[in-house]
Amino acid sequence: MSSEKETIEKELRDGFKNVLMISQIDFVDLDDELNLDSLTQTELRVYLEKQYGLAIDIESLPPTVFVTLESIISHVIENKAQLAG
Repeated sequence: MSSEKETIEKELRDGFKNVLMISQIDFVDLDDELNLDSLTQTELRVYLEKQYGLAIDIESLPPTVFVTLESIISHVIENKAQLAG
Protein backbone atom coordinates (compact mmCIF):
# COMPACT_ATOMS: atom_id res chain seq x y z
CA MET A 1 0.00 0.00 0.00
CA SER A 2 1.43 3.38 -0.93
CA SER A 3 1.96 5.99 1.74
CA GLU A 4 -0.48 8.34 -0.04
CA LYS A 5 -3.12 5.63 0.01
CA GLU A 6 -2.45 4.92 3.70
CA THR A 7 -2.68 8.63 4.52
CA ILE A 8 -5.97 9.04 2.67
CA GLU A 9 -7.36 5.90 4.31
CA LYS A 10 -6.53 7.27 7.77
CA GLU A 11 -8.02 10.67 6.91
CA LEU A 12 -11.18 9.06 5.56
CA ARG A 13 -11.60 6.84 8.59
CA ASP A 14 -11.13 9.92 10.82
CA GLY A 15 -13.67 11.80 8.71
CA PHE A 16 -16.19 8.99 8.95
CA LYS A 17 -15.81 8.97 12.75
CA ASN A 18 -15.56 12.69 13.47
CA VAL A 19 -17.57 14.34 10.68
CA LEU A 20 -20.06 11.70 9.59
CA MET A 21 -20.36 10.16 13.08
CA ILE A 22 -19.90 6.59 11.83
CA SER A 23 -17.84 5.07 14.63
CA GLN A 24 -17.95 1.48 13.36
CA ILE A 25 -15.72 2.44 10.40
CA ASP A 26 -12.75 0.99 12.33
CA PHE A 27 -14.24 -2.47 11.81
CA VAL A 28 -14.76 -2.06 8.05
CA ASP A 29 -12.27 -3.58 5.60
CA LEU A 30 -11.28 -1.63 2.50
CA ASP A 31 -13.43 -3.82 0.24
CA ASP A 32 -16.50 -4.11 2.51
CA GLU A 33 -19.67 -2.52 1.17
CA LEU A 34 -20.51 0.63 3.11
CA ASN A 35 -24.25 0.78 2.30
CA LEU A 36 -24.39 4.56 2.73
CA ASP A 37 -27.78 6.23 2.48
CA SER A 38 -28.20 9.27 0.21
CA LEU A 39 -27.82 11.79 3.05
CA THR A 40 -24.56 10.23 4.20
CA GLN A 41 -23.32 10.15 0.60
CA THR A 42 -24.06 13.86 0.31
CA GLU A 43 -22.25 14.58 3.59
CA LEU A 44 -19.32 12.47 2.40
CA ARG A 45 -19.20 14.35 -0.91
CA VAL A 46 -19.09 17.69 0.94
CA TYR A 47 -16.37 16.34 3.24
CA LEU A 48 -14.26 15.19 0.26
CA GLU A 49 -14.68 18.54 -1.46
CA LYS A 50 -13.52 20.43 1.65
CA GLN A 51 -10.80 17.99 2.72
CA TYR A 52 -9.18 17.48 -0.70
CA GLY A 53 -10.36 20.46 -2.76
CA LEU A 54 -12.21 18.19 -5.16
CA ALA A 55 -15.07 19.42 -7.30
CA ILE A 56 -17.44 16.46 -7.38
CA ASP A 57 -20.18 16.64 -9.99
CA ILE A 58 -22.92 14.41 -8.64
CA GLU A 59 -24.43 13.99 -12.13
CA SER A 60 -21.25 12.47 -13.58
CA LEU A 61 -20.14 10.62 -10.43
CA PRO A 62 -20.21 6.85 -11.02
CA PRO A 63 -22.52 5.16 -8.49
CA THR A 64 -19.73 2.75 -7.56
CA VAL A 65 -17.54 5.48 -6.01
CA PHE A 66 -19.18 5.41 -2.57
CA VAL A 67 -19.54 1.61 -2.36
CA THR A 68 -16.30 0.78 -0.48
CA LEU A 69 -13.47 2.63 1.26
CA GLU A 70 -11.19 1.32 -1.50
CA SER A 71 -13.33 2.92 -4.23
CA ILE A 72 -13.48 6.24 -2.34
CA ILE A 73 -9.69 6.25 -1.83
CA SER A 74 -9.13 5.48 -5.52
CA HIS A 75 -11.48 8.31 -6.51
CA VAL A 76 -9.66 10.78 -4.25
CA ILE A 77 -6.21 9.76 -5.53
CA GLU A 78 -7.32 9.93 -9.17
CA ASN A 79 -8.94 13.34 -8.78
CA LYS A 80 -6.08 14.80 -6.74
CA ALA A 81 -3.75 13.79 -9.55
CA GLN A 82 -5.98 15.55 -12.10
CA LEU A 83 -5.97 18.71 -9.98
CA ALA A 84 -2.19 18.64 -9.72
CA GLY A 85 -1.67 17.76 -13.35
